[in-house]
Amino acid sequence: MTEWLEKVLRPFLFVFFKVFLKLPGHRKIMRPFANRFIGGETLDEAIEKGKELANMGFSLTFAFVGEEADNINAVREAEQTYISLLDRIAEENLPADIAIKRSQFNCRSVSDRYFPLLRRVVKRASHYKIRVWLDAEKLEEKEITISLGDYLHKHYGNIGFALQAYARDALIFLVQKVIPLVKNHLLPPSFRICKGAYHEPASIVFCGKKEIRENFRKAVLIISEATRFLIQIATHDIQLLRDSVAALNPKTDYEAGMLFGIEEKTAKTLVEEGQKVRIYIVFGKPWDAFVARRLIEKPRYIKYLFM
Repeated sequence: MTEWLEKVLRPFLFVFFKVFLKLPGHRKIMRPFANRFIGGETLDEAIEKGKELANMGFSLTFAFVGEEADNINAVREAEQTYISLLDRIAEENLPADIAIKRSQFNCRSVSDRYFPLLRRVVKRASHYKIRVWLDAEKLEEKEITISLGDYLHKHYGNIGFALQAYARDALIFLVQKVIPLVKNHLLPPSFRICKGAYHEPASIVFCGKKEIRENFRKAVLIISEATRFLIQIATHDIQLLRDSVAALNPKTDYEAGMLFGIEEKTAKTLVEEGQKVRIYIVFGKPWDAFVARRLIEKPRYIKYLFM
């Protein structure tokens, strides 16, 4: 699918799903999408899928579907699910970490009402020596996420930051705001570099593939020079992955990051080459909004239903 066609389809899909998700029976129609992109509705299903992938040589990142929680019940569900998930990862001895969204805990600072629930998850993960990725969300929230993650990393030492290369100010933000924080930690945080997924105004993000790829490579290089700790190169663009790896400092630890259900053949090829590949697995019952957002962000993903 061409870049131009995706640009045309996005607003159409946005309007379509805004109506479609309100129709009765829409989940039944969307089930094939869910089977392709979701690791399961339950924790048990996600763990079983994770075992299959681990046996194939992959590392894993589990994420409980959901964001922008607006009530205590939703936040407590996220907390309890992640605590159970961490216990199962440890029990099954899976090569896995977890990813959470700050908004999933309705938390903007350490003084917020729900921060203790988020902290409990990070503390439990630290007990098991499991990394917690703070997923990137809307760009206007990036400083809040980095600040919160910095606090948690100082206390528990197991936070990973996600940075989106399509942001026009990504490199400036990295150099001025993020790298100085990294240098204050005896144990540096991990980094995941991705292109960026949320629909944002063209005034603050690059829209062309060439510009995004160039920003991506530069971000990887900057982080590689600042820290020798783990960098996850999260892209399904195999050439961008290889170019980014070539730019790394030889002593930098790195892995490839890919989404469950996307470019499976490429992921297997990388593992066969001896590369470390981590698969991001989303699970949970409210998957319909997640799948819709994925297809709006990347209309090209529709093709994976027929592969």
